[in-house]
Amino acid sequence: MSFNALLPSAKIAVFTQDNQTKDVMASLDGDWRFARVDFDIQIGDVETATTHYESERSPDLLIIQTKDIGEGFLAQLEKLAERCQQGTDCVVIGPVNDVPLYRQLTQMGISDYMVAPIEHDDILSTIASALLVKHGQQDSQLITVLGTKGGVGATSIAQLTAEGLSQRVGQKTLLLDAAGAWSTLPVWMGYEPSVSLKELAMAAQKKDEDTLERIIVTVKDHLSIASTGAQKLMDSELTTEEFEAILNYVMPRFPYVVVDVSSASADIRKLAIQRAEKTLIVTEPNIGGLRVAKSLIGELKELHGGTGAHVIINKTGANKEAEISSGDIKAALDQEPLWSMAWEPKLMSQRDLQDKRFCDLDEGKVLAESLCHALYPSLIGEPEQKQGLLAKLGF
Repeated sequence: MSFNALLPSAKIAVFTQDNQTKDVMASLDGDWRFARVDFDIQIGDVETATTHYESERSPDLLIIQTKDIGEGFLAQLEKLAERCQQGTDCVVIGPVNDVPLYRQLTQMGISDYMVAPIEHDDILSTIASALLVKHGQQDSQLITVLGTKGGVGATSIAQLTAEGLSQRVGQKTLLLDAAGAWSTLPVWMGYEPSVSLKELAMAAQKKDEDTLERIIVTVKDHLSIASTGAQKLMDSELTTEEFEAILNYVMPRFPYVVVDVSSASADIRKLAIQRAEKTLIVTEPNIGGLRVAKSLIGELKELHGGTGAHVIINKTGANKEAEISSGDIKAALDQEPLWSMAWEPKLMSQRDLQDKRFCDLDEGKVLAESLCHALYPSLIGEPEQKQGLLAKLGF
């Protein structure tokens, strides 16, 4: 079972006396897919668990390891079941591969039986299956935005995406720029950067909620931004471990996280795209931009299977002499662009003169709604019902 999403919130208790099993479980505890899962790893066996749950509430999933699968263990397992609340699932790890034993355990209500030594991917698959059957999938979705070069409008597209999801879907959405001091997001979102990305990562690693509440600011209903970008231009770059700590903190808390990775380091771009559900590749409709976009689609197929790569054509009409026709764009990319946006210099000037966020302008709201409508089916799996101004305009 290949799994590339956050697991549902759950409590898991592990009772084992095996060091290899403890190490594997500890590695899962640090895996980003388990960011919502609370692990309790204890040294012990089925008798230890039975005693423990005389006074404690049982978790969503119990994992019990034993060196002896005899009648005594099975009887103790029955006692443990009496101590547990209804709905607690149990996985047993034992020493022998025995089909009749497996059948007997499943008849007793055990979710699964595994043979020691366990491997990381096998126990991950077993836990994921148990939790998904119990709770269903509760994904947070990471969307990365990547420009084919500077100035193509990737930051504007990231803004529109975050605004559209927060307002049209009505879900909490976080907008983050991974560019650090090179970020232009503070200018376009109208905030003064208060901390660096490194400081955000440090607070996330420490789970310093007070500091994180000051950094992650709600700018309107359902839309928040990370007010980063305060570091010096020549400061050392963020490490992948630091950036992963940021993602591990924010993703369980926001159904949608939109990250502009255009000016991030190559390692951070790769990390973010590997974890992303969707990547929006922003380019202009010219030969150079389309060539880079096609190359990025190929690289994303290697990184992520390619199913989440969408191309957005920006600034159509800005340079008509060099512009490629829509039919030739499709042929060049081997896929239809997800969405396109015309070059609107008056709108950009209006934004700057009025000192407003892009999507505070009526035209910006329409664009955000249109982009969200194009993106929505691939995120949710079904077409969004057209609403309000979007339907009237025929998008």
